[in-house]
Amino acid sequence: MKALLLIILLLSISMLALWNHTIPQVSGSPSQIVVSEGESIQAAINSAEENSMIFVKNGTYREQLLVNKSVSMVGENTEGVILDGKGEFAYIVNIVADGVELEGFTVRNSSSLYDSRDVHVFKAADVVLQNCRIEDGYNGILFTNSSNCKIFNNQIQKNIIGVKFHSNSGSNAFSGNTLVNNTYGVYVDNSSHDLIFYNSFIDNTYPYWTDDSENQWDNGYPSGGNYWSNYNGTDQYTGYYQNITGSDGLGDSPYPYAEIRLDNFPFINPIMMKPYISSSSAYYFLISSNLTIVDFNFYLEDASVNFTVKGINGTRGILRVSLPKQLMWVNLATEWIVIGDSKTLTPLVEEDAANSYLCFHFDLDQAVETVSISGHKGPTDSVGFYRLLAAFVLVGLLVALLIGVIFYGKRQSLKQTSTKTT
Repeated sequence: MKALLLIILLLSISMLALWNHTIPQVSGSPSQIVVSEGESIQAAINSAEENSMIFVKNGTYREQLLVNKSVSMVGENTEGVILDGKGEFAYIVNIVADGVELEGFTVRNSSSLYDSRDVHVFKAADVVLQNCRIEDGYNGILFTNSSNCKIFNNQIQKNIIGVKFHSNSGSNAFSGNTLVNNTYGVYVDNSSHDLIFYNSFIDNTYPYWTDDSENQWDNGYPSGGNYWSNYNGTDQYTGYYQNITGSDGLGDSPYPYAEIRLDNFPFINPIMMKPYISSSSAYYFLISSNLTIVDFNFYLEDASVNFTVKGINGTRGILRVSLPKQLMWVNLATEWIVIGDSKTLTPLVEEDAANSYLCFHFDLDQAVETVSISGHKGPTDSVGFYRLLAAFVLVGLLVALLIGVIFYGKRQSLKQTSTKTT
């Protein structure tokens, strides 16, 4: 009897823990400090508590920042919030704490001296750099003995070295970035287990340099690798071995060539990464095209995306789109509905566990056209769903045990009564 009651108690505690995790309890939001032009961002960092947000309004700020606590630094607008080193500073942003976030800044003009840097991540982990423009430095972004950092959706241009991972760094994720007109695009020295794919390398003198490092430059097939503007391969085939007739938006041969297979599945066209943030997770759409893509939108309730393509009339357009299955999916490849300028298009479809990959071609009849893709709505909050399901299962078990306890108690009572009677 006591053992059964103990089991019931433990199950009750487990159920409550699951329920509380499914529906988070609000305990107050972190403090926020707002900085306007003419004020000091460093002063805001100095006065901020751990896990605070520092929101920086549009303006040009000429100061060196030492970020020595876990704060989120968010700029009002990437083009509007400028951290300018005036060509004098050895560094502009120096991050030395774990868990720092830097988003929505233009960081430019550190010193041209060797090893100066616009952004330096030094002996830090779990740093997030996203939606920034990093330009006109010796090192655009320098990672020294830093790990588990995420570098997403940045424009990195006109530096001697766009991004450098070195000195026992590793296990960083570098995706969705565009590297343009750098002497070296990505420079990796003594940094391993980094994930470097879904980036666009455009007109860099040396797109990559790697030494004493083992990293992953593609995400396998059909997910793909990076776009390299100096790639001279073709796209006439599809499949893991690229031996099935049909264009899939990925090159038929590795980059840079077969003997050095850095990137086994290079993209044929530049890549754009668009995030969608649900209540529990972040998902990413990838679009690769020889056309200009603008006004990309995802509609959860309709399980559809639409966007505008721009180009020269008569251009043969090619688009490769990656769609997260948690947001939209189909049972059969033929169920995807793809419409370009009111015409139904037939995509080549590949899939893996996480995404569907659609590649299609069409002739651009006018300078601006609209493309839409429709499927079925996916289980965007599957984690929450399964936790809720587990909670209901536990409730069922609890009820069953209570019934068992009541039945057991009555049975014992009857036995005792029978014994007294005899």
